[in-house]
Amino acid sequence: MKFKTILLLTSLAASTIAAAQDKTSKDNNDRPSRLEEGYGSNELLSDNLPYMPSISLQERIKFTGDIRLRSQTIDKDGDDEHKFRYRVRVGFEAAVNDDVKLEFMLASGEGDPVSTNQDFGEGFSGKNVVIDVADIYYTFGYHNFVRAGKIKLPFYRTHKNQMLWDNDLRPEGVFSKYKLFKNMDITAGAFVVRNNGSTDKRDDLNLYPDAKEGGSVYLYTAKAIQYINDFRFGVSANIYDALKGESPYVKYNSGDNSEGDGKDLSKGNSLDANGNYVNDYHLWEAFAQYQATEKLAFGVDVVYNSGADNENVAYNLSAMYGKLKKDGDMKFGYYYRDTEKDAVFAAYSDSDFAGGYAGSKGHQLMAGYQLAKHVQLAATYINARVDKPGYTQDYQRLHLDMKFKF
Repeated sequence: MKFKTILLLTSLAASTIAAAQDKTSKDNNDRPSRLEEGYGSNELLSDNLPYMPSISLQERIKFTGDIRLRSQTIDKDGDDEHKFRYRVRVGFEAAVNDDVKLEFMLASGEGDPVSTNQDFGEGFSGKNVVIDVADIYYTFGYHNFVRAGKIKLPFYRTHKNQMLWDNDLRPEGVFSKYKLFKNMDITAGAFVVRNNGSTDKRDDLNLYPDAKEGGSVYLYTAKAIQYINDFRFGVSANIYDALKGESPYVKYNSGDNSEGDGKDLSKGNSLDANGNYVNDYHLWEAFAQYQATEKLAFGVDVVYNSGADNENVAYNLSAMYGKLKKDGDMKFGYYYRDTEKDAVFAAYSDSDFAGGYAGSKGHQLMAGYQLAKHVQLAATYINARVDKPGYTQDYQRLHLDMKFKF
């Protein structure tokens, strides 16, 4: 743990030193906005480079938000479930000065870390609102920044696949991006997953029902992304510190509701007889994306968990065609995913694919249509199979979405 902490602090210190050196070369005029990279649009069909907000000091404050209306159908071994859902997010970006900006966002939700969806049909009851994003940015140089707080998912993912990270996840901690060379980005982060003694301790006989877990859990990440002509590729390390022997501590209101509604679950990761994690999750990733034509691109993403001895490899193959920019534009996407049960930390991976479970494989089809400015129609179909204790479950899911942003 000391080595990882020193490595992280060294990376962040290097970024701070570079800030002073690159101060005079800062250029904000052509920096793409993060909002233009898909926030509030069809997340699965957009790219996601970790750029800064585009708010300028002259503007001071820019309000932004989106609303998504969804028809959702899930078929598990022939047992159908249909519901209507919505998601609302609203907030603002603000310029403190030329170098410091902040972002704040509220969202509908119950506190689920991987979903802010709300269901229609609960007796017209009022719905909860949660803090979705609350972070500070310090910019330096060209496309370089340090950000801290509750952060909109900052990690680059090939074709925004959610094998490792669900789109709605908001890590809490510090994240930095630095352009090391002309065509290489380096990112690093440290996040507090769980504070010391915040969840119940499990034991065979339940002799100590009020006892708490003994240690804190942190996530350390580092990633290098290289750009060469039409290729984009890289590697990353994502280390969860001290998960082995801990109880699942995340409560869900999404995914497989028959087992996950308001309950803490491992979502397919291996547990021992006491209900604690058998393995650590030290996730090593390699990825590549190739832009074959102006509209057609292919990608591959592979993850290996060195903290587990078996069932520890996952991969996602992707293809995308088209762009969503002008009225009438269409875009299509495809994933094939195979995730062994301990290859990813399932608490934070895709909450839709196979109900959020690791130990699953299958296909995902996506389509988007730009109906009007800031208005999109989207469809997602998932056909997967998931291994659960003692049986295998066929899982199908269909989303029909209408999305509005401002």
